[in-house]
Amino acid sequence: MKISIIEPLGVPDEILNGLANLLKEKGLEVVKYGTIKELPSLEERVKDADVIILANTNSECLRGNK
Repeated sequence: MKISIIEPLGVPDEILNGLANLLKEKGLEVVKYGTIKELPSLEERVKDADVIILANTNSECLRGNK
């Protein structure tokens, strides 16, 4: 299962990395991305994810990915 964190969440890196490592130990793939505002890039980040973690993302990005 692929979990994509498609933008920064405001969580300190040491906490987020610790949680990501726990998930990876369970066989999950965790991908973290930095800030980006171009819609095509956001769409690329979510296209093959099973779980999407986001904070404030443009709803257009989500409409095309069901």
